[in-house]
Amino acid sequence: GRVATIKQDVISASRDSARAASARQFPGPASVDGEAAAVQTLAARNVSCQTLTVVVDTANLTPGGSVTSTVTCQVDLSDVTSLLGLPGSVTVEATSTAVVDRFRGGS
Repeated sequence: GRVATIKQDVISASRDSARAASARQFPGPASVDGEAAAVQTLAARNVSCQTLTVVVDTANLTPGGSVTSTVTCQVDLSDVTSLLGLPGSVTVEATSTAVVDRFRGGS
């Protein structure tokens, strides 16, 4: 159903976010790139979040280390659930980790 599709989209956004962040050398740009990647992925999949949170953990952003991204998206479902008397939104969260290339140069 719709929630399962959105869950897959949020998983993709967290994966893309972690991957984008892991390509950077410094935490500030890594966080910016990670957030932008998540937003772009969700937009490309036509997912509209009422509330979107992207947390990029760059504490281990070193060659051979890893970056973890958690994407949380609250999605409005009132168009579907109002007929059933169910809550009007659902919050979907996904976390992904990407390994930082050991042999990368600066970027």
